[in-house]
Amino acid sequence: MAWVSGLAFFLTPYMLGRLGKEMYGLYALVGMFIGYVGILDFSMDSTLVKFVAEHNAKKQFPELNAVIGWGLLFYALFAAVLAAVALLFVDPALALLKIPPQMIHDARFIVMVGLCAFAAAAVLNVFGAVINGLQRMDIFDGINMTVSVLTAAGTVFVLQKGFGVKGLILNYSAGLLSIGALYTVFAFRLLPQLAPSLVWSDIKMAKELSLFGLRLHVSRLANKVTTQTDRFFLTYFVGVGALAYFQIGNALVMCAVSVVGLASNTLVPALTEVAAANDGLRLRAAYLRCMRFLAALAVPLFAFIAVAGGPFITGWVGPGYGPARVIALALALGWLAVMSSEAGPATAIAIDKPQLIAWGALTNVAVNLSANFLLIRRFGLAGAGWGTALGLLLQALVTQVGAQRALGLHVRDYLRSVLPFFAAGLLSSALCAGAGAAALAFLTPQSRRAALGLLAWQGAVFGAVYGVWIWKTRVFTREETDFIMEKVALFKQRFALGGA
Repeated sequence: MAWVSGLAFFLTPYMLGRLGKEMYGLYALVGMFIGYVGILDFSMDSTLVKFVAEHNAKKQFPELNAVIGWGLLFYALFAAVLAAVALLFVDPALALLKIPPQMIHDARFIVMVGLCAFAAAAVLNVFGAVINGLQRMDIFDGINMTVSVLTAAGTVFVLQKGFGVKGLILNYSAGLLSIGALYTVFAFRLLPQLAPSLVWSDIKMAKELSLFGLRLHVSRLANKVTTQTDRFFLTYFVGVGALAYFQIGNALVMCAVSVVGLASNTLVPALTEVAAANDGLRLRAAYLRCMRFLAALAVPLFAFIAVAGGPFITGWVGPGYGPARVIALALALGWLAVMSSEAGPATAIAIDKPQLIAWGALTNVAVNLSANFLLIRRFGLAGAGWGTALGLLLQALVTQVGAQRALGLHVRDYLRSVLPFFAAGLLSSALCAGAGAAALAFLTPQSRRAALGLLAWQGAVFGAVYGVWIWKTRVFTREETDFIMEKVALFKQRFALGGA
């Protein structure tokens, strides 16, 4: 839920003030548990998007309906398994994490409710794959944005009324289920031919989905493990209170991930449609264009967070959360590598080679688990950031190299596409850091107001330098500029029509 991440950024200071660091860290455990149990879905969601896009491009509607039918059956079984997991393993897991006795009751409640809501919503989210596969991200994002705003309002309400973490998880669960229900309604509106079928003669379809999902799932499994183990080791070695600092730094970076994710979510169906035409030259051109667009968006976002994380955090949640700065710095660098190269994994899915993603993900697992264990044990909170960042960096490198080899591209093709944006980001970061250091000679950002002033000053410098560099070097061709403007106009038009 990308829009939830964005709104959570604005709600975090309020939640910290109402809950305190300990209870806020406890609420963060829900995300950890859902992240772990989410690995049980064998990446069926991404698989459904790929096959819906492929069959829709070929107008093979009976096959598309069979894909959705098997997807619904799978997620119904998934929900049942997830409910059983919640009943059997939540208490041992909470005991392992050394949750204080006075917090056990609340911890059990929010984890159980969160897992059950996630399982139920997963069934309805099958229809979200239809919307994504049809490349109607305007509707997909519109649904998430609308429900996220309502969820944010609900968050304020339940905390204002004193319902605490129990009220938060009930509000969150209502949002998940509402999104699934809206996906269902709009999927049938967008595709009149949609009539999910489950005929046993289509068992070949089920096998095809399962095999593709299993190959893709190696990477999903690895990513789920590596994005959650930092929290596990941190809670185990340092305590649940440290999880609040990590969550603050992570939430800041995840806002940038969500913004880039809005663009990268379009890559799989779009590149799948190109790949279905068996035009290698066109696919390579589309891949490089996607790389440029992603770099143009990702570099300034993550680079600015890395260089201005301190005043960002103080201005956001107030003084006293300085330790979160190192988390924001480390994770910003790691996620920059991943999100700026998302065209690689998307291409691997489009050309039926999910194993290319798996190699990168397995590299992440090996590095992340060992680095987090050693670094958190030795350096505490800071170790969680750098251990995770190292794994993300190597994952991006391995996946990118594999995708380019599969497309027959040389490393110079990649560098020629993205280096102008990274050069702009490096120069902007250096001057932004210098501007921040100069400003510190006149003020000490110990208050939120002073921190916001420093942040505005650094943001103005960074934005001006980056913008002038991109404009002067003319990194986008006329064709690419026209393409961007066309997509922006189409996006505005669809929202103006209410997504109809």
